[in-house]
Amino acid sequence: MIGDHLGIGPDTRYLVLVDGYLDDLHGKMAHGILRFRPDGVAAVLDPRFAGRVAADVVPGVSARVPIVATIAEGLAHTPTALLVAVTPAGGRLPPAWRSYLHESIDAGLDVVSGMHAFLADDPDLASHAAQRGVRLVDVRRPPEEVGLATGRVLDLVDRRIVLTVGSDAAVGKMTAGLRLVEALREAGEAARFVATGQTGIVLAGWGVAVDRVIGDFMAGVAEELVLRAAEDSNWVVVEGQGSIAHPAFSSVTLALLHGAAPTDLVLCHDPARQTLTDYERFVVPDLARVIRAYEELTGWVRPARVQGIAVNTAHLGPDAAADLLKRVEGETGVPAVDVVRDGGARLVGALLSEDPARRSDASRRGADR
Repeated sequence: MIGDHLGIGPDTRYLVLVDGYLDDLHGKMAHGILRFRPDGVAAVLDPRFAGRVAADVVPGVSARVPIVATIAEGLAHTPTALLVAVTPAGGRLPPAWRSYLHESIDAGLDVVSGMHAFLADDPDLASHAAQRGVRLVDVRRPPEEVGLATGRVLDLVDRRIVLTVGSDAAVGKMTAGLRLVEALREAGEAARFVATGQTGIVLAGWGVAVDRVIGDFMAGVAEELVLRAAEDSNWVVVEGQGSIAHPAFSSVTLALLHGAAPTDLVLCHDPARQTLTDYERFVVPDLARVIRAYEELTGWVRPARVQGIAVNTAHLGPDAAADLLKRVEGETGVPAVDVVRDGGARLVGALLSEDPARRSDASRRGADR
């Protein structure tokens, strides 16, 4: 079944390799694991912060997971796998990290990687892993069988499909999606998270890294994932990718908009950013423009509105954060919440209060397109 092709076990205990990136945006995979599955982290490997705990370094993380300087120190905390939790520039394994992987393989650890370059395709590492009887799991490897989007997701007229979208890349779309699922379940709703990126897959135990799928089939994979999640849930929360405003990642964003055919959107935004991630010549557009763009593009398949904004206020104190959220609401007319500080209950309230007649009409119009 699509999404289960990686065989990631739910009981894996990771030694998380970040080596210099724990306090960096490029370490967001580590941040996600520490925030949402801390019991699955045995230790973090980052010599810069060795001797401290993750809660002292990563904002929004409360887990007191130890940080170590070497593989040997990490082994003392009984991990079952090494998780390469950083995607360095170019998505390739830094030469200095090869020794970490060989040492882990010698210790009998599986190696799970979220990088674009596949470890299992590296002859040296693959041979070593085979000799030691351990697995090299490339989380971004797509399934063998994929197809085009067909529009079947539009037949799910009794399901709510929420897609998280962003004003920029790496702006908290996975975090917002997971918080929404938590809040929906607390409200008594049957909700399921659809992972479309490497961190989400490790957390959920299933999914497809859509950015590694051939372009023609990205929307088709998104559709299949939604259909599968809808089998046992009336709320399907899809992890967004990239941003329609980002010149490098807009293609996967559009594929999710049209393949998942959301009924509702939640916009994620970091007000501290002036320019797009790694693209300083491009400014982050204003929120009203971003909202218009997402609603117009989604409407080609099925009309959907931005029902809430997940705002990152980690750089502000409580009072300043509250003032910022009020200002964002005033500018957009949409509820604004920091889901890391306050959870997703208020956004879920906005979703649950949406007029059923409007949703039904939107679904019919989408099906007629």
